[in-house]
Amino acid sequence: MGLSLPVLACGLATAAAGAPHIIHIMGDDVGWNDLSYHHGSLSHSPHLDALATGGVRLVNHHAFKVCGPSRSAFHTGRLPWQMGYYDNSGTAVPWLNIDSNRLGASLDFTLLPQTLRNSAANYTAHAVGKWHLGHVTRAYTPTYRGYASFLGYYNAMTEDYWAHTQGTGTNAPGGCQGDGQGGLWNGLMNNTGAALGHSFDNGTYESTLFGDQAVQLIERHDTATDGPLFLYLAFHNEHDPHQAPRSAIDRYGAGVRSDTYKITVAQIATMDEQVGRVVAALNASGMLDDAILSFSSDNGGPLDHANNYPRRGGKHGFYEGGIRTEAFVWSRRIPEARRGASYDGLMHLADWKATLAGGAVGLPPAQLDDGAPFADESHDHWAAILGEAPCPRRQLVHNVHSPAHYPGNCTIKSWGGRNCPAVITQGDLKYMVGYVGDARIVEMDEATNASVPFGGSGGRCGLGGVDERCDSPGKGKAPKPQPDDPGGCLHGCLFNVTADVGEKHNLVNHSQHAPAIAAMQAALAAAGAAAPPWFQAPQVANYSNAQLGQALCDAAHRADSVQPLDF
Repeated sequence: MGLSLPVLACGLATAAAGAPHIIHIMGDDVGWNDLSYHHGSLSHSPHLDALATGGVRLVNHHAFKVCGPSRSAFHTGRLPWQMGYYDNSGTAVPWLNIDSNRLGASLDFTLLPQTLRNSAANYTAHAVGKWHLGHVTRAYTPTYRGYASFLGYYNAMTEDYWAHTQGTGTNAPGGCQGDGQGGLWNGLMNNTGAALGHSFDNGTYESTLFGDQAVQLIERHDTATDGPLFLYLAFHNEHDPHQAPRSAIDRYGAGVRSDTYKITVAQIATMDEQVGRVVAALNASGMLDDAILSFSSDNGGPLDHANNYPRRGGKHGFYEGGIRTEAFVWSRRIPEARRGASYDGLMHLADWKATLAGGAVGLPPAQLDDGAPFADESHDHWAAILGEAPCPRRQLVHNVHSPAHYPGNCTIKSWGGRNCPAVITQGDLKYMVGYVGDARIVEMDEATNASVPFGGSGGRCGLGGVDERCDSPGKGKAPKPQPDDPGGCLHGCLFNVTADVGEKHNLVNHSQHAPAIAAMQAALAAAGAAAPPWFQAPQVANYSNAQLGQALCDAAHRADSVQPLDF
C-alpha cells in the first residue's frame, strides 16, 4: 500500500475554503513509542508516519488513563471528571458497586457528530469500530447520537479479533451464556439510522473489516447530496486480546525479540495498512484535497505489551506514559511551511470538538454550546496548530478528588489503588496527589539483528483451529502497589514534564515551587467541589444490578447478539 505516500506528498499548497471532510482515526492503547517514526522503524507504520511527519505532530496531547472516558471526552468536549465518568469500571470504587453498563456519556451532551450534522454545513457522519460511550438503552448508541451508520462494537473490546464476540448481562442471576465462541455473544453491530442490526462472525480480522467499511463509505459518499463527510474510524488495535494474523507477524515482526511485541508490531502494521487504504480512497474520490485527517490514541500504551519510552507509566495511570498520547493532524489546509512541524500546546481529547467544529469548520461558539455544564471546556487549537495563534489552553485538570463522591482518605487501603488521585497540569508543571499508577519506565529493548521465529516466548497460533490466528500472553501485569507507596505521590508529586520527560525528579518539596503548588491545589479543590457524582444512566435507575443484567441478557437472547434495551 505504498500508494498513499506519494499521494500525501503532492497536491495543492492549500485546499479550497469551505467545510472540510473530517476523518478522525482513534487508535486503541497505542503507546507513545509504538509508531515507527518514533523508534527507527522497529514497527511498520509508513502511512501513519507520513500523516504525522507531513502534517503537524501534537506532542503535548493528552487523554484520560482509560478508553471509555477518553472517547466520551472527544465526543462531548468535556473532561472525564466533568461528565462523572471516572473509570471504565463501575466497581473501581468498590463500595459503589456500579454495574458498568450504567456508565457512559450523558444524553444531556450534544456529541460532535450531532453538532456537525445540525450545522449549516450539514455533515453526514459515520462511525466505524469501537464505541464505548454507553449502550444500556438504544438512545446511547451511535446512530441515535448523530451517526448515520455504525459498524463496530459497543463495549471496551471484543474477546476475539476474528469472532467479534463479547459478554453481556454479566450480573444476571446464573450468568448469561451465549452461543458464540467461548460461550459469548456476537458483539458486532451493523446499524443504520433508527435500525439496530448485527453482523455474524465472518472470520475477518477487525482492522481489515473496519478498513473495508471505511473505504466503502468514502466511495459511496456524494458530497453534493450528502454534504461533507465526518468519519470516526476507531480501530481495536492494539487493545487486548493481544491477537494478530500470522502472515503479518512473519512479515513485520521477524526482527523483534519477544512474541508479545511481535504481536504489537503486527497489530500496528495491520491498522496502518487500512489507514493507507483510507487515504487512497479519499484521493481516488477527489476528497483528499479538502480533507482533514487526525489521529489520536485513547490513552497511553499498557506496559504489558506497548511501549511509552521515554515516558513513565502507562495505561491505567496518570504518569505521562498513561495520559500523554500519540496524536497528529494532516491536511492540505495546513500552510506548506507549517507541514512537518510539532505543536507543543497543552491539548486534550476534549479539545477536538472545538478544534474541528469551531476552528476547522468555522461554527460559532453558540453552536458548540449544548447548554449542559462545562460547555466551554473544549478549546479551539486550530489557529495555534496552523502557527497563527498561541495555545488557548493554560491548565488541564486530569482528575479530581471530590468529597461528594469519593468520601474518606486518599489511601491505597481505602481505595484499592484506583481513582483516588487528583492531577493537574499548568504550563510545564504537573502536580499529582494520590496513587497515580504503575511508575515503571520500560525501555525499548525489542530490536535484534537476528530473525527470531514466533512462538519462542509464549506466543501461539491456531486459535479457533485456524493457523493464521495468533496471540501472545503479554509481559505480565503491573506490580502491586505497596500500602505506603514509597517514592510515590500519596503525599504529593510535582514534575516539570517538559524538562523531566521521565518524571524522575519530584520537586514537591522545593520551596521555589510553593506558590505554583498552592495555585494548583486551589484549582483542584475548586474542580473537586464542582465535580458531579458518577454518571449512571437514569433510564435504568429503578433496575437493580441483577435486574439490569437479566434485562440485557434477555435482549441478547432475542437478537442473538449484544443489544441495548429497547427504549
